[in-house]
Amino acid sequence: MGLLISLTLLIGEIGAFSQKIRFSLLSPVYTLIATYLVVFYAGNFLYNPAYGGVGATIFVSSEEAYSLAVSVTWLLCAFVAGALLGSAKKKIATRSATPVLKARQLSNSQAQGSIVFGALVLILSIIGNGATDVLYRTGYNTTGTNHLAQIAGNSLLPAAALAFGAASTNAYFVTRAVSILLAVASLFLTLAISTRIFCLVPVLFLAGALATTRKTTFISTALVFAIIAAPFLIVVPLTSRSMPNQGILALPDLISDLSHLDTVTSLHETANNLFVSEAISVASIRAKVEDASEYAWLGINPVPGFMTSWERAQERLNASTPFSAVGDLLRVGIPVGMLYYAVAGFYFGKLNRRILADARIPASMIGLLALSYLFIVMTLQYPLRNATRLIYYMLALDSIVVLGSQFLGRSGRSRLAPLRFGSNRGKRHGVYSLHDVTLSQELIIAERS
Repeated sequence: MGLLISLTLLIGEIGAFSQKIRFSLLSPVYTLIATYLVVFYAGNFLYNPAYGGVGATIFVSSEEAYSLAVSVTWLLCAFVAGALLGSAKKKIATRSATPVLKARQLSNSQAQGSIVFGALVLILSIIGNGATDVLYRTGYNTTGTNHLAQIAGNSLLPAAALAFGAASTNAYFVTRAVSILLAVASLFLTLAISTRIFCLVPVLFLAGALATTRKTTFISTALVFAIIAAPFLIVVPLTSRSMPNQGILALPDLISDLSHLDTVTSLHETANNLFVSEAISVASIRAKVEDASEYAWLGINPVPGFMTSWERAQERLNASTPFSAVGDLLRVGIPVGMLYYAVAGFYFGKLNRRILADARIPASMIGLLALSYLFIVMTLQYPLRNATRLIYYMLALDSIVVLGSQFLGRSGRSRLAPLRFGSNRGKRHGVYSLHDVTLSQELIIAERS
């Protein structure tokens, strides 16, 4: 009965939200809803503990699976309710019930800035993981040579892929070619460090291109195929992780190993890496921690980790499998989880509203979209603290963008304020356009003389 009630409420909320904002592949709200429904509902049937692939074998009873499905549905209800509140603004409500997304091609400077940003992210990731280790190393490297640079660089790789995609639609051939070459380089880098972000690079690249091109039919079709292929591509970094030698120079060995994989085993491991999120969440809820509420507070505490007891208090299912954010929240209780997802939904709803505010996707939203997609993935198989950190990064980036746009807007208005003329010389009061500023200034000089 609990599942029926929560599902009915969720369907009603999604219907109400779709009246404000129609479905889009670029929508972080719809992406989270779809991902959670697929992972947590299908996970009970498609996760097979007989196959590894994630460093853990977790058995889930039917009672636990049902309880988790009900809990996650309530989390989604809270999330969509927050998104409804966040998107309830006059700009969206008064324009049309189903606003249309229109892409905006980046200017030359914006496209070049996107390329520079993405290139810096690649360099930061290489520095963090170690240039020699990226080229060739023994075993799977999880620590890197510079841990802080590794975390920052690897976390921003999705944003870099989006930036390359956005720049790839620029009018100039050189800009397009460089962005595509760097996107290919990011593919090789993610493969060299054996990260599952490898599977998302094509999806994010095409999403960035879709946001900045009017040729949406071809890009949308390619994006759908990339999304479908992403779960199957995960076998590539997983196979790389199991190899004794890894890195760019070991790619020929990786190709050889992939050609000898058993198809059935590979499909099971691919499905497990996606649908094990349900099992990890159940195991995280089961886990005993000293104080569940205190542990959840550590997860959302904005203070840097070295200033808290996080490093000492962090718990894991095993050496390679951390708790999940969903499990960390539901261990405390459904109301706490609903509150967290309502706040997240409110912010995601605001993002959706801003995406549609001018019937186009601003270039500044590319990084926020990348972080929102990464947040969705992180909540499934990574601790609450890791996922919440992305929300804080989004808020920080958002604040910089908003403050910067307001500053530039004020300075622009002060420099280009229209000139007014009095009626004491026979002219009626009026406002001249910026196009006539030069002529207006000449008239003033003539009148004064």
